[in-house]
Amino acid sequence: MKKKNLETIISDTRLGINIEFKEGTVVNFLLKMLLCPGVIFIIDALSPAINYTSTWHIILTGVFIGIVGYMMDAMLLVNIGAEASTVIDTIAAAIVVYFSQFFAFGSSINFLGALSAGSLLGLSEYLTHRLILGDVHMEKRRNY
Repeated sequence: MKKKNLETIISDTRLGINIEFKEGTVVNFLLKMLLCPGVIFIIDALSPAINYTSTWHIILTGVFIGIVGYMMDAMLLVNIGAEASTVIDTIAAAIVVYFSQFFAFGSSINFLGALSAGSLLGLSEYLTHRLILGDVHMEKRRNY
């Protein structure tokens, strides 16, 4: 019986899944793990619309957004491009930030605060997407 490697399992076309993990994904993952909590921390410090009661709430929310964003990038980025993927990531980040107040007890986040956090996270995502897509295009040029 032939063993399936990880890439074969993840890129199973029968399930409609087309996830491509390349060398740049480690950089993408690390950037998300640093940028997402950092952006939320800055928004929390500067905006009265977001008020987390603990730094751990910020870190956990940021890490969760980073993981979700990483998985979404793996599924969408190469297929639909940086702009569309950024819009989807921005909406997802705003939703996660807004609903995180229900899991981070004592925290208060209004809709405008969630949108501002989602927008700044979207900006950081766009810059990351351009970096990752630039690496993908450079790799394609090297192969030709």
